Amino acid sequence: MKKHVILFLAANPRTSNRRQLAEECADIQRELKMSPHRDDFQFESRWAVSVDELMRHLNELAPTVIHFSGRGGTAGLMLEDERGRPQPVSARALTMMVGTTARNARVVVLNACYTAAQADALRAKVDCVVGMVGAISDEAARAFAIRLYGALANCRSVGNAVDQGVAALAAKQLQEEQLPCCVTREGIDKYQVSLEARRAVNVREQSGATKPSRGASAPEAIAHGEESPLTARVKVLSPSILRPATRPKVADLPLGQFFVWWNDLTRGSITRFQRQLAQATREQDVQAFLEREPMMLVQHLGGGHGRWVIPRKRLGAEHVTDFMIGERDSAGWGWQAVELESPHARMFTKNGDPTAQLTHAIRQIEDWRDWLTRNASYAARDLGLTDVRPDLPGLVLIGRRANEDPATKNRLRQMMVQRRIQIHTYDFLLDNARGRIEFAIARRKRRRAR
Repeated sequence: MKKHVILFLAANPRTSNRRQLAEECADIQRELKMSPHRDDFQFESRWAVSVDELMRHLNELAPTVIHFSGRGGTAGLMLEDERGRPQPVSARALTMMVGTTARNARVVVLNACYTAAQADALRAKVDCVVGMVGAISDEAARAFAIRLYGALANCRSVGNAVDQGVAALAAKQLQEEQLPCCVTREGIDKYQVSLEARRAVNVREQSGATKPSRGASAPEAIAHGEESPLTARVKVLSPSILRPATRPKVADLPLGQFFVWWNDLTRGSITRFQRQLAQATREQDVQAFLEREPMMLVQHLGGGHGRWVIPRKRLGAEHVTDFMIGERDSAGWGWQAVELESPHARMFTKNGDPTAQLTHAIRQIEDWRDWLTRNASYAARDLGLTDVRPDLPGLVLIGRRANEDPATKNRLRQMMVQRRIQIHTYDFLLDNARGRIEFAIARRKRRRAR
């Protein structure tokens, strides 16, 4: 049976840290050998790669996965010329080279600095491309690669493999956790593509694949119609008092891995959020909590056909939103961009002027709108943001109500109307969650009274 060929290419090793590249290469090979599916993979490495050598290797080996490691930059990926000197290869040229030679390529990993532009170009020819939006250290590149291939070798989706790599960077407290990005060919979902049964397949096409492996990630479990570990845990701790909804199979929904059941809200969710707000020292702590319990973010939405929460949504190579939250009704989709600030920050100074934190939050949303003005069709078509508008509403969450001066209410209301951005303290989320619970209790009492 034909194996998946994983081709490791050392780009410009004479001016790169050869030892680090060798260690990265060995680590990837070791992860593949430790996998129970190791017989499905053939690992090949090539060093001191020039343009001609690269095309020769791609023709001869027909790899499923192409991994570039070494140097990158704004001018392009660095290969070598005939004299061993660095030769930048532009995104356009790299796309042409891969497109004309690597007929079996399904995944390309550009594990080098500033390769997001090359990744964006390559997705026209390859199902999934991983790049870096900034400069990445040798240590971080190696840590990311180890977990990426450890996941791929265990038949996890490409999207999940990238998430595991990012999680490893976060666990090791490496600042580059925001750098990896994964873009896909039009119509391809990175969470539905994996290396399996000696061929790259779409998970939905697998016959009999109705359930993920034990220990699958929450998004993958949901995509197969299972309850997520989070949902199961919340129900055990504090059974929802909201009326259970008729739940369609989430895999059949658009962006199924980000679908949120609003009625999974519990009193325990509110209590845990209050505790998190009291203990949080920075907005990243709140971000992590809301990623674990996204139902807290959707209680103010309508969306009779569903609600979605997408954390850390990338808009091109330039921007990463804290969240994109969406709702859908008979008229279509509606999206809202969310920017989080510290729960200890203030909205206004003692003089009644916006604080630096509030100004920064507003500027972030306006920058995202500017990007969408130029790329709205791409965002709707390729990023899954159906019907997204360049002037999409924004939501800024900052501080606590007790710290705000009531005299600034009129100023705040004026800013919200002028900029079309909702600006609230985190008590806004708590109020909506409590309101939902109280409504459910009242409805239950009315039914019992009948």
